[in-house]
Amino acid sequence: MGIKYPLMLAFDQNGDPRWISRIGSRISTLQPAIVPFSASEVHAWMRDSSSEQRVQHARSSDGGVNWDDLPALPLPNQSTSLSALRLSNGSIAMLHNHVLPGGSDRNVLRLSTTSDGRNWTTVTDIAHGSAGEEFSYPDLHQVGDELHITYTSRREAIAHHVIELDFNGGAE
Repeated sequence: MGIKYPLMLAFDQNGDPRWISRIGSRISTLQPAIVPFSASEVHAWMRDSSSEQRVQHARSSDGGVNWDDLPALPLPNQSTSLSALRLSNGSIAMLHNHVLPGGSDRNVLRLSTTSDGRNWTTVTDIAHGSAGEEFSYPDLHQVGDELHITYTSRREAIAHHVIELDFNGGAE
């Protein structure tokens, strides 16, 4: 009891469970953000509660039935959730908490992108507050040429931002 780990469940067209699989073998990861790369390849980035404190990464090459742990990303993660989404141009966006010197684990919410799932580029900081302020539990949705971002702001409200996507030059 008390050990947490991420799982993937598959359902048939009637909503009945088909199978369940554990995402990787780590015991310090949870809250996976799952993104398909192809019809069979799936990646998951996860919250990390270990002393490594980096975004954890796993991959499946059979549609999520079996998973392999990949090396952690160079992105900090002090046990905070994240959100990832494949955009219509094929790149992947991730909302994650970044840690700056003198900051705390949730006072910066950063938007990053990648094309390969391993090498991430910072787009912008969506929210940045003083140490102890909290911007957490992010979510991403693309609607047309807009990226909708929501998150809990300072444990007081749900914030919503809209970024116009410009696939010739990135997010604006």
